[in-house]
Amino acid sequence: IFFDPNLRIKYPEGYLPKLAPIGNDIILTMDAIQMWLQNNQTNQFVFTPVANLIFTPLLLLGYPKYYYVITVATLASYLVISLLAILMSAEKRHAVIIFIAAISIFSYGVQFELERGQSHTIALMLMLLSIYIFHRHKEFRWFAYILFSISIQLKFYPALFVILFVDN
Repeated sequence: IFFDPNLRIKYPEGYLPKLAPIGNDIILTMDAIQMWLQNNQTNQFVFTPVANLIFTPLLLLGYPKYYYVITVATLASYLVISLLAILMSAEKRHAVIIFIAAISIFSYGVQFELERGQSHTIALMLMLLSIYIFHRHKEFRWFAYILFSISIQLKFYPALFVILFVDN
């Protein structure tokens, strides 16, 4: 559904507004980075330097290949989030977490993120992975701080979870 040669997702009529081409958000991101690199100018979309560094290599691929990369990265991040939820939960809750992960992959939010080429799931995965490392692998806390910083650079909302970096 996401790799259609017409670069469109075929939804039931009236389900979501039609967007062509697919991956509008990643296209806008890449255009802003390209303008910044080539002309040293910014448009209405300004990204953090770390986000620019992370996404800049994707310019070499061109559209639609960088959309495919962000789609695969988002789905891999979703899988990592699901595995982290299992690792951080009590033994009795594994079946519930697997059920929620299996059902929510078909949710409107995930479809919207995949269709637009957004990086919210990637930022959330980095944030959750950093919290997991912080509490379960104390010798790698420096790595947890790096992952958390990158997640904040991609999207600002992970900064709200800084309280989870408190240790007794």
